[in-house]
Amino acid sequence: MKKSLTFIFALISIFAFAQKEANMWYFGNNSAIDFNSGSPVVLTNSAMAQFEGESSISDANGSLLFYTDGMSVWNANHQVMPNGTGLGGNASTTQSALIVQQPGSATLYYVFTADAQLAPNGYNYSIVDMSLNGGLGDVTVKNTLIYTPSSEKLAGVGKPNSTDVWVITHSPNNNNFEAYTLSASGFTNVPVVSSVGPSLSNTDDVIGYLKPSTDGRRLAMALHASNEIWLFDFDPVLGIVSNPILITPPAAVSGYGAYGVEFSPNGNILYGTVVDFPPNVYQWDLSSGNAATINSSMINLNPSMIGGVYMGSLALAPDGKIYFTRSTSGYLGSINDPDVPGPGCNLVDSAVYLLGNTCVYGLPNLNQSLYASGFLFEGTCSGDTTYFNLTNTSGVLGALWNFDDPASGVNNTSFINNPGHLFTSSGTYNVTVIKYYAGHNDTITKPVVILPVPVVNLGPDSSFCTGTPFTMYAGSYTSYLWSDNSTDSTLTVTLPGTYWVTVQQNGCSGTDTIVLTGAPCNVPVVNLMSSDTIFCDKNCIDFTDLSTNNPTSWQWFFPGADSTFSTAQNPAGICYNSFGSFDVTLIACNGAGCDTLFLPDFIVEYQVPPQPVITQSNDTLYSTPAYTYAWYSTANPGVVISSNSYITGINGGSYFVVISDSVGCQSSSTIFVATGVMEVPNNMIHANWNPATGMLLVAMPGIKGGTTVEINVLNTLGQQVYEVSTGERNIQIDLNTLRAGIYFIRVMMPEGIYRNEIMVAD
Repeated sequence: MKKSLTFIFALISIFAFAQKEANMWYFGNNSAIDFNSGSPVVLTNSAMAQFEGESSISDANGSLLFYTDGMSVWNANHQVMPNGTGLGGNASTTQSALIVQQPGSATLYYVFTADAQLAPNGYNYSIVDMSLNGGLGDVTVKNTLIYTPSSEKLAGVGKPNSTDVWVITHSPNNNNFEAYTLSASGFTNVPVVSSVGPSLSNTDDVIGYLKPSTDGRRLAMALHASNEIWLFDFDPVLGIVSNPILITPPAAVSGYGAYGVEFSPNGNILYGTVVDFPPNVYQWDLSSGNAATINSSMINLNPSMIGGVYMGSLALAPDGKIYFTRSTSGYLGSINDPDVPGPGCNLVDSAVYLLGNTCVYGLPNLNQSLYASGFLFEGTCSGDTTYFNLTNTSGVLGALWNFDDPASGVNNTSFINNPGHLFTSSGTYNVTVIKYYAGHNDTITKPVVILPVPVVNLGPDSSFCTGTPFTMYAGSYTSYLWSDNSTDSTLTVTLPGTYWVTVQQNGCSGTDTIVLTGAPCNVPVVNLMSSDTIFCDKNCIDFTDLSTNNPTSWQWFFPGADSTFSTAQNPAGICYNSFGSFDVTLIACNGAGCDTLFLPDFIVEYQVPPQPVITQSNDTLYSTPAYTYAWYSTANPGVVISSNSYITGINGGSYFVVISDSVGCQSSSTIFVATGVMEVPNNMIHANWNPATGMLLVAMPGIKGGTTVEINVLNTLGQQVYEVSTGERNIQIDLNTLRAGIYFIRVMMPEGIYRNEIMVAD
C-alpha cells in the first residue's frame, strides 16, 4: 500500500480576493449609490421601487451586474432579465433577497428569496448566469424551494476557507437557525440546525433583520413585535449558532420595535434601530461578552426627529461607514466611525441626499464577508500554503504579519502585503496584521483554522480470486474520486490491478492506493431457489442464485414467463400469466468457467376454478359443485359456518362461499339475502354498466314517480362503497374509483323492497 497526500488549491479565488462586488447599491424607490470612488456617489438610473428588502451585486472591478427586490431581476441596463419576474420574494419582506456568487464560478450567481410573514412561497433560490444574453445575464433556474413557510430573516457570510458561503435562515414558530452551504458544487439543501434563543411564535417577530459580523463569528437578530435584539456566537467553520444574549432597547411607544441591526467592521460594536416613536439608533459595546455589561453599555445616538419618518435598516458600506434609512426621507443617515464606542462614532442625520428619490426601509442584503475590513485567506489544509490578502488597502503604506506559529521560526512574520504561510501543523492560529497608515496604525487579529488532511486507508495490498467481486471501502468523507472516476464510498472490482481513491473532507484531500493481484478460481456449482413453484392463476416469482464459488455472471431462462431471460444475479418479478408447467435454466460463470442447472417443469401454474353460482331456496343457499366448500357471513368473515355445498337457516345479510378444486385453487362468490321483503320484478329496475366511461346507469321505470329510494353499491364482502338517496328515476353513478371486481347494487324503498343486481367492473 502506498500513501500520498493531495492538496487542492486555486491561486486566485474569485470570492476570496474580490474587492468591489458590494460597491453598487440599488435600493428603495429608485435610489442607487456608487462607492467605486471611495465615497458615495448618488445615481438616478434605478428601475426598482421596493418597500423593504433588496440586493445588488457588482463584478470584481465594481461594475454593476444586476439587482433585485426578490420578485424581479434587473440587469446592468436596468431592464428585467429574461425569466426574471415572479421570484418568491415580497415587497414587504425585511430581507426579501440575498445575492451570492457561486464559489469557483465567474458567471453563476444565486438569488435567495424570502416570502413575507409565513406566506406560502417560503425560502427559495434562483440562479442567474451572467454568460448569457451578451453578458447581461439570464435567470436560468427559478424558485427552487428550500423550505416553507419562512420568516423574513435571510443572511449570508463567508466560511473561513475564503471560498464557501453560509446562507443562514430562521424558521417561524420555533427557535431553529438553519445554516446552508453554497460551494463550488452548488447549494447543499441539508442545513446545520441550531435550536437556540427565542422562538418566533409571534407572527410579527419574523420581521426584523438577521446579520452576521463580517468575520462570521457573531450573529444579531431583531424581533420586531417583542422589541428585542438577540446576540449569538456563530461558528463559521461548523455553522453552529450558540450563546444567546438578550439585548433590550427602550420600549417603543407605538409598539413598532426593533428592526435593523449591524456590526461595526471590527465586530465589537452592535448598532440597532427602533422603527417608530421615538425612532432611534442605539449602540452596544460587545467587547466584554457579558450580557449585563453589554446591556448597560447602551447609548442612544439620538438622530433628529423627522415628522412621519420611521427608522429602517442599517448596512455596513464599502467605505467602512454604516448607513441607515429614514423610510420616506430623501436622505441616508450615516455612522462615520462605527468602530468607536460612544458618541465618537459620529452619527450624521442627513449624510447622503438621494437626488429626489427615497430610501424607504431597506438597504442591499449581501454576503457580509464582502465588507471585511481586515484580511481574507484561503488554503486551510495542513501541509498546504495558506495565502493571505489585505482588504480595503486604500492609504495603506505597509503591513506586518504575525502568524502565531513560532515553530515556523523566521517565517512566523512577514512584511509582504499579501503573504503566504505554511503552518507547521493543524490547529487554530490567531493571525495578526498591523496595517500602517500615515499618522496611525490599524491592528486586526483573526483566528485561522488549519484543518487536518483526511487519512484514507484502503487496507493492505491483497490477492483475490480473479473474476470474483472485491470491494474496497474508503471510509466516511464528504466526497470520493476513484481511479475509474466513480464517486461512491466503495469500489467493487473483479480484475487485478492498481486502484486509488482521493477523498475530501472540509475542502482537504487525501489519497490511498492499493495493489490487487489475481489468483485462479473454481468453476461455480449452480443452485437456485424461487419464492414459489406451484400456484393458482397468475403470479410473479422472485428467483435467488445459490451458486457457490463466486460466480460473476448469470444467464436465466424462463420459457412461458412474460420475461423469458435475465442476467441479474437474483431476478425478481418474473410473471407467469398462462396455465401449465414451465422449465427454468440458470447458467452461472466466473473466470474459471460456467455451470448449468436445468429444472424441467419447475414452475406449475394451475387454472382457478370457475366462480361458483349461488342459488337460494327459502332459508338455504346452494353452491355449484366443487372439491371443497367454506361458507362465511360478512358479519363475521373469519369464521367458517359450513363446509357443505349448502348452508341452511340463513338470515338477512351478505354470505359468500369459497370453493377449491383438487389441487387447492380457489374462487368465491357473494350473495346478499334480504330479510322479510319481496323481490322487485326485473322489469321495474335496470342497471347498465359502461366500462368505457366507468358510469353505472340505473333506470327504475317500474317504481312510482316521486318515491325516494336509497341506492347502495356493495363489494363482495358486503361492504358499502357507494350510497345515494334520490327521487329521480334515471341516475348515473360514477364508479371510476373502484377497483376491478364484482359488485352488487341494492335499491331500498320505503316499503322495504330490495333488489340485488350483480355488476362487474372491468
